[in-house]
Amino acid sequence: MTRISVFLLLLFFSISSVFAQEIALQKTHPVSKDDKKGYIQTIDANDDAGEIYVVYRINDGKKNVTFHTYTFDLDFNLKGDELETYEYEKVPKEKQPKKYEGDYFEIEGLHVEPTMMYATVLKKKVTKYRWSWWQLG
Repeated sequence: MTRISVFLLLLFFSISSVFAQEIALQKTHPVSKDDKKGYIQTIDANDDAGEIYVVYRINDGKKNVTFHTYTFDLDFNLKGDELETYEYEKVPKEKQPKKYEGDYFEIEGLHVEPTMMYATVLKKKVTKYRWSWWQLG
């Protein structure tokens, strides 16, 4: 019995290593100290321009909020970054965080997925949330 279970275990590990995921592209870019104090607010992909935007939000706790936007191409090379500072009352609507939108809402997101041909695929994904007050979930 133990020989069969050991054989099946070895067979499972040998097959699972064949289908293991590998990272096709990974690049590391430094982030400023101020960005580490903040958080990532949005990650957007512009398909027409071939760019990915990562926006950090940094609150100073007093009167201002700073948005640091990193721009990457589809190969994850850093193309540029820009800083925008606003007062709390004058932050544009597209830069404000999402608010509660009721019992049903959808959020668009970005998903990075490797393929069998060792290429990275960026996918837009829509997540649908629904809350039922009767079922509490």
